[in-house]
Amino acid sequence: MPLLKILSNSEIAGFDSPPVFNREERKRLFNLPSGLKSEWETLQTTENKILFLLQFGYFRARQKFFAGHFHTADLKYISAKFNLSSDKEEVLSYSRPTVLRHQHIILEFYGIRLLQESDELLLFEEAKSLVGSVVRPEKVFGIWWKR
Repeated sequence: MPLLKILSNSEIAGFDSPPVFNREERKRLFNLPSGLKSEWETLQTTENKILFLLQFGYFRARQKFFAGHFHTADLKYISAKFNLSSDKEEVLSYSRPTVLRHQHIILEFYGIRLLQESDELLLFEEAKSLVGSVVRPEKVFGIWWKR
């Protein structure tokens, strides 16, 4: 019996890729809130400051992280807006511990906690209720679906 295919290959690629922004979206999404400014200023390298802002903007847009996948136009926008220049304009290295630390700061800023084992039953019950009803993919995968 074949597996149920919910998303097309292009929809999967869209879900797994950072969003593409226009100029106005970049201006709005890569704006550093005052509540994160002190955290951002403690970042040691220019590269980490750029990577943090990329993670923040993408998370702000999609409520999802895209570590290691960035658009050059976004990188250039952040570099210009915050007067940051990196020798590695297009290839930035992002170590796993740094990725996790940046993600933790962003999640904490939004008041989001990581899932705990105690959440398993709640999620299982929610999945059962969704399976029992007809649910459109955009309800499961979020509003980005129709962009």
